[in-house]
Amino acid sequence: MATSISSTGSDEDRTRFFSLSLVIIDELTQILRDLLHNEVPPTQIFKKVTKVNHLTKTLRKDQIAVISDANTRGYKEFDITLLYMLLRNVCQNITPPSQNWGVSTMPSPSEVTLGDDIERIRLIRNNLFGHISEAAISKTEFKKHWSIISGICTRIQTPLNKDYVKRLQVIEERSIDPDTEEKYLQLIKRQVEEEKTTKDILQNIQSSLKEVLTSKETVEIESKDPEKLHNVNTFIHGWILILNEMVAAINEMTSESDIRQIYESILDFIRNNKIEPENVLLKNLLQKLQEKIQSYAKLKECGVNQIPILAKFAQFYSVLVKEYGILAVKCSEGSILLLVTFTTRKGYDLYKKDLENGRIGEQILELFLYPPFLESFGLKADDIEISLNGSLLAQHKGKKGVKHLQCSGILFLSYNHIFRYCVALLVNLYFRFVLFLYNSSFDMDVFHRI
Repeated sequence: MATSISSTGSDEDRTRFFSLSLVIIDELTQILRDLLHNEVPPTQIFKKVTKVNHLTKTLRKDQIAVISDANTRGYKEFDITLLYMLLRNVCQNITPPSQNWGVSTMPSPSEVTLGDDIERIRLIRNNLFGHISEAAISKTEFKKHWSIISGICTRIQTPLNKDYVKRLQVIEERSIDPDTEEKYLQLIKRQVEEEKTTKDILQNIQSSLKEVLTSKETVEIESKDPEKLHNVNTFIHGWILILNEMVAAINEMTSESDIRQIYESILDFIRNNKIEPENVLLKNLLQKLQEKIQSYAKLKECGVNQIPILAKFAQFYSVLVKEYGILAVKCSEGSILLLVTFTTRKGYDLYKKDLENGRIGEQILELFLYPPFLESFGLKADDIEISLNGSLLAQHKGKKGVKHLQCSGILFLSYNHIFRYCVALLVNLYFRFVLFLYNSSFDMDVFHRI
């Protein structure tokens, strides 16, 4: 790839080019640094990177050196290329782009996830630096890029509590002297030289993710009673809505420690049948979710059961995150399509194993058949049949004797098992009593030995 950049073009075109270059190299890069810092402290980034096998194999030695120095130097040496790779592969709480990572087309104005804005920064940088032959840009192109950058700054400054818009305005009004031009021209040349390597790395990562780290499950729900078909369809839609909203709400948490704390609080809340969640993070999460689905179906009429229902959904997703390293879960209509994306091959392999041995089906069944949720749609467990990837999921009612159902970190014991245990205990006590009476007829001293 050619790295020669001519200095032709009008003074206005050159000024626009270097103004945009300054924004990209200084401000947009700083936004990505702030995002990474918000997700992972510099003292932890090297440890996290070493856990992502496909990333450690594709990073250059100089990039690994920069990452290892972050413990003392922070993120100030991290460029857009490295920041993008880390935000994409290490930060589980980043909402993925609408069109997936590494696409070649700019996200549409309606696509505004955090991942979409990270993609916009990468594409703007590549479009300006990766294919230029002269240090100049037209007024039309400048306005288009500047508008996109303004949108990025406006959206990201609120969650990060930074005034990026004001800093953008300062650059817009700033004059560019020859020394500044030369400084940024050298920086651009260096980035142009790295462009081909960057593309190869991103393509390798994207190929790896597509090959082994995604699983799509099909969940089908059939109504046994034709008269309850409408209830079942409404129930399905409600399940999809709540799960997607729950995933989005949890993913807005900014650290793994917060998610772990929520997970433990959810288990404690459900296990002990509490009325109110004590954990502040969980309470805020459930309240936020309530607001999002307040107007939907009959869930708002559940009264005291509404919070346990939402907690069940949070429990389901938190288990996936904790046990399998799930990066994202998406549900769509029709037959329910459950798309799960993983951060590690180890998590993916464990998930596939549990899918095969029926544990994932048990978790899905437990959530679908949660009585308060079914009742909020006028349904009972016997009203529906649930299949996972074409196989009917059995409703465990203890018909096969002793049955332990390990699901979501809670051990359930079937009623049949308890009943049989009690009967066995009573029979044992009965024979002990008969034996006692028999022995006592020959030896009255037995009463003194009791």
